[in-house]
Amino acid sequence: MPDVFVAADTTETSGYLSELFFSGTLNQFAFDVADRDRKRLEAFGDPGSFQRGYTVDDALLDRMVRYAQEQGITARPTDLERSRKAIAMRLKAGIARNIWGSEAFYAIMLDTDSAFLKAQEVVGKH
Repeated sequence: MPDVFVAADTTETSGYLSELFFSGTLNQFAFDVADRDRKRLEAFGDPGSFQRGYTVDDALLDRMVRYAQEQGITARPTDLERSRKAIAMRLKAGIARNIWGSEAFYAIMLDTDSAFLKAQEVVGKH
C-alpha cells in the first residue's frame, strides 16, 4: 500500500483517445507534424521553451481528427470534447519527442500527471 494515495483521474479518458493511442495514429500524426514543421519547431531552441510557448490549437486538432478518420477512427462528438485536452497534451508531447527526444516527451506528460505532481509535493516536504 502506498504511503500516499492519488486517485486516477479518468475525466478525460474516452474510447476515442484509447483508439488514437493504441492504434499508433496519434504518434504517427505527431511524427508527421514534427517532420513537416521541423525548422519552425526547432526555432523554439529547447524543450522548455517549446513546452511554454507551443500550443496545439483547434486547427491542428481538427487536422488530427481528419487524419484519424482517414485511418478508420471516427470521433464521437462527446468523446472528442471529453478528451480534447488530453489529446492536445499527448500530441504536443509526441511532437516534442520527435524533435528533442524522450526527455522532452516526459517533461510535457508529467507536467499534468497527478501522481507525479503529488510525489513532487511529498518529496519536497522531506
